Amino acid sequence: MNNYRKFSFFCQTYFIPCPENVECHNLNGYFRCGDEVVPQKAKAAPVASVCEKYTCGLGACTPTESGYTCECPENVSGANCEVPMPCYYGCEHEGICTNVDMETKECACTAGYSGDNCEIEDPCMSKPCQNDGVCVSDPSKFPEGGCGKGCQSDYICECGDGFTGKRCEQTDTCFYKPCQNMGRCYNQDCGESRTCVCPFGYSGEDCEQEEVTTELAPATASTTNCFGTREFSEA
Repeated sequence: MNNYRKFSFFCQTYFIPCPENVECHNLNGYFRCGDEVVPQKAKAAPVASVCEKYTCGLGACTPTESGYTCECPENVSGANCEVPMPCYYGCEHEGICTNVDMETKECACTAGYSGDNCEIEDPCMSKPCQNDGVCVSDPSKFPEGGCGKGCQSDYICECGDGFTGKRCEQTDTCFYKPCQNMGRCYNQDCGESRTCVCPFGYSGEDCEQEEVTTELAPATASTTNCFGTREFSEA
């Protein structure tokens, strides 16, 4: 290949037009046609982009002279945004997450939730207590006997006047102490009714009646045992 063809190839390759029958000249890396005074630098060949679609994961890729840089989204790190930080998965139930280091996070939980990841729901969040009862989930505030004999619960209900039961769902018919004369009141049928156990000498629904006893003359009396009935008289 002679110089004319060689130079023409470069001029055509880098889009430097030369008039017909005018040679293209290489001047120390610059090319010109004929007596053209101002040299033109050859166009650099297209370079393939170093920033592909997922070069930086979900981050933003920016080409540089030495390669590229990645601008990572929140809670992601690494040269290519490939390392999720502890808060990448956040905290449950809208808790606020703070990265302590690359392996540890802290969650500030919203009201009613607790736990390292705000995953524990306060049992009182569901408002289990009925009839305006107050729900208490702090074990330190439970009565000395816990939530009651045979009861296993992570909350108790402080019932208002006239109500009882685990969730204050029962009417406390004994609240106003209807039994008189030291009688004992007991709720029955889940608060649907009550009964009074009266002391000796009293009777009635509310133990309001005083029993009258009369002394009987020593006459013939009878008693019943498991073998039948027999009569006896006092001597």
